[in-house]
Amino acid sequence: MPRVRCYQTDCVYWKAGFCQAREIELDPEGGCLTVELEDFGARYPDTDWEDELLDEFDEEDW
Repeated sequence: MPRVRCYQTDCVYWKAGFCQAREIELDPEGGCLTVELEDFGARYPDTDWEDELLDEFDEEDW
């Protein structure tokens, strides 16, 4: 079985630099069509990402 090196580190199929999907679909212009991005909200359920982003935002900087 060929091994596919991948640089999409936030994909659920990514494992130590290689794709672990059983099948992949590639588009010459769009790249990998099999990519499924991880849900970081599910991985870190106790983190309120929106509040953290709002804390970093300072209206005076705009």
